[in-house]
Amino acid sequence: MAVISVITGILAAAVLPQMTGLMARNSLQSSMSQVTGAIREAQRAAMKNGRSCWVSIGTSSISTDNTRTDPTQTANATTNPPNICITSPVTLSSETPLSAVSISGSTVTALTLPQSLIFSYKGNPNNANELVLILSSTKTSTQRCLAISAGIGIMRSGTYENNSCTSSF
Repeated sequence: MAVISVITGILAAAVLPQMTGLMARNSLQSSMSQVTGAIREAQRAAMKNGRSCWVSIGTSSISTDNTRTDPTQTANATTNPPNICITSPVTLSSETPLSAVSISGSTVTALTLPQSLIFSYKGNPNNANELVLILSSTKTSTQRCLAISAGIGIMRSGTYENNSCTSSF
């Protein structure tokens, strides 16, 4: 019985760190899927409704920015209700903080959050440079990213390493 207990203890000590890392990476991937889904939902809502859509990106959340008004639309709330960009705001845990950088060529500039991201009625973002949202974890060194291209709004997700968002297939 003692031998079996020792063997079980050794196996548990060897497997536990790997399981913890795997769970942290899965949690990070799940959070990144939520962030990506919210940003894509806002882009689709702007195109569907035919008007600009503002999204507020904070260190722990992504939500519709209701403090903004669309200057291309009338100010009457009865005929022009607020544009609901994201039906379900994303709230991240304190273990997966969000940060953002702006990339222009080889120049990487850290952005202070919260930031507003505006999608036009065509689905184009307002960012002049590539916008990269970076989601990290306090339990693993892996960083996930969502890159939103300037001008046309094409998005790609991947791993953030060496100041670039590298897509992995």
